[in-house]
Amino acid sequence: MSSDKSAKPESLEAKFKLMTILPFDRRAKRKHILVYGFILDWYHDKFDPS
Repeated sequence: MSSDKSAKPESLEAKFKLMTILPFDRRAKRKHILVYGFILDWYHDKFDPS
């Protein structure tokens, strides 16, 4: 992976890094982490018409 300074905020790498540090934020509850994970998965899921 590239360095933190080169990751664009909208990139998948930046979103993954946020997902890994989110559990350490005292303000984030379990439900916040689950919702963020759902949105991240949904956003990057490929559409399958079948």
